[in-house]
Amino acid sequence: MKRALIPGVLVLLLALAGCVSVETSESQVEVTPGSSGTYSDGDSTVVVEPSAARPIDAPAAPVEVSSAPVTATPDDAGQFLIKLQLAMANDGVKMTTTEILSAANYACDQLEAGADPDAIVALTGDVHEQINADFVSLVEQGYCPVR
Repeated sequence: MKRALIPGVLVLLLALAGCVSVETSESQVEVTPGSSGTYSDGDSTVVVEPSAARPIDAPAAPVEVSSAPVTATPDDAGQFLIKLQLAMANDGVKMTTTEILSAANYACDQLEAGADPDAIVALTGDVHEQINADFVSLVEQGYCPVR
């Protein structure tokens, strides 16, 4: 009995499936970019919400900047000397803050007097010539302009 019932139900479902009709149509609603509101083409209606605000870090237009020289502060010089002290320690040269400041000021004074950067010996003792040359170069580029 159960075996006869299952094919009968399947035939009935197939017959009913043919009776059901689903109509789909494609419609296009034109929306102007940046606008909001309700738009309709007669058959379909679309509601467009205003877009969320742009993130602060994404400018909507080019940003005008000034090419005026940057005014250095004493903090800039101090921060550079700390970075220089760390760079020297990375090269195996341990220097106190007072020693870094003294050697940097000496190098700047020599450069301002017109000395050739390659001839300035700001670091003496057990220091390789290249480390001294690197020190003078870094001071010339980063500390002298802001001291």
